[in-house]
Amino acid sequence: MELTNHLYSAKTVREAASEMNISFNTAKSMCKTIYRKLEVYSRTELMAKRICDLEEHTENILSEKMELWGRVQIAESALRRKE
Repeated sequence: MELTNHLYSAKTVREAASEMNISFNTAKSMCKTIYRKLEVYSRTELMAKRICDLEEHTENILSEKMELWGRVQIAESALRRKE
């Protein structure tokens, strides 16, 4: 996971390996594994996938927020009718 965070940044694999205190070859191997598991073939695709995932997550949060807001409005209407 730590390497993935480095890949999302502008750091090179060599810089990430250095910060993680692992060899460059280990970092490269880990990158290949990450790419394979996420079904991407490059850092560009990884970033595009991350952006799409974040957009989907944001849409889900907004949808939940709107649903909760609707419930609040219904509850407020019910309280006003009881008064």
